[in-house]
Amino acid sequence: MLNTLLLSRADSTGGKSNQSRAIANLAVRTLASISLAVCLAPASQAAQTQAPSSIYELLAAQGAADEQSRVNAINATLNLLTYTNDDKKWGKPDYWATPREALLNDGGDCEDFAISKYFILRGLGIEEDKLQMMYTNVPSAGEAHMVLTYQPDQGSSPLVLDNMKNDVLPTEKRPELVPIYSFNREGIWSQKREDRGRYVGSSKQHKTWTEFLERMNLSNR
Repeated sequence: MLNTLLLSRADSTGGKSNQSRAIANLAVRTLASISLAVCLAPASQAAQTQAPSSIYELLAAQGAADEQSRVNAINATLNLLTYTNDDKKWGKPDYWATPREALLNDGGDCEDFAISKYFILRGLGIEEDKLQMMYTNVPSAGEAHMVLTYQPDQGSSPLVLDNMKNDVLPTEKRPELVPIYSFNREGIWSQKREDRGRYVGSSKQHKTWTEFLERMNLSNR
């Protein structure tokens, strides 16, 4: 199914055919039904279920068993959802949707894409320390933008999973993004040029993230 999905991407104008939209909705609902219970569960509960291996087998059947291919597949799959700002989608100026809300309501804004990718990839077995949500500025657009980063190995350049681009590229190949800070459940790090990678402190300091985790019955570490 993922192979079919990835061949049915939006055209270069950003539009989506009815067929690709239907395939996208089917794909994300399939991923949701298999993975969300694991993605949203505490680690102790997730370890007791066979769902992660079921997701792995689903992706492996499509030739996407290795870690980088899983990252690429999830980025491209979720990018077929629709970008909508919070005011229009949720009637609020700033709302972080849970993965379930984003998947079953056809997307959201950049935070919703990044967070959904993070939880699904965690559910697929990718380690916490390889994944961080990263806030950036986009000077050309005059706005902030959140992406997910994936760092395959210590010392390697983080790769950017962006709802605006299907290609998963190293941060240095995304010069239009000016990194500010990044975070996950384990902490917050500065990503400014002068002190990139400096540990700032516990992610409990991030009020919006902490409140979001509480809504999902999860906690910072």
